[in-house]
Amino acid sequence: MGAAIFAASVLVVRFSSAVAQTALYPSPDELIKQTHDAFQKAKNKIAMESIEAWCRDNLALFSYDERNWLTLEALSSAQQNKIDEENAALRRVNELKELDKNLGDMSCKPTAIDEAIRRSHATRKK
Repeated sequence: MGAAIFAASVLVVRFSSAVAQTALYPSPDELIKQTHDAFQKAKNKIAMESIEAWCRDNLALFSYDERNWLTLEALSSAQQNKIDEENAALRRVNELKELDKNLGDMSCKPTAIDEAIRRSHATRKK
């Protein structure tokens, strides 16, 4: 009985979270476009760092539901003494975190084009 309630609650959380995510957040492509547009308009290094952090945080949201679900799976497996399944789920969580980091490293940094446009905006305004 308890396992059925647990499984049902996980499904409700996953579904409601997925609906909220699609309604509130842009697609990854749109997010990256918004990030680079913001880099081009940034006034200083602090603004650039804030944009990078915002981009990384938002990219990580795309795997948030899966990481949460896998963490719950690991917990459930641990409670049932299924150590191999627990370890596999936790490995997958760590892999997703690493993928988030790698994607952020590739996509959430200003490019040479961003920097050139930012500089041209700065010199035009002077």
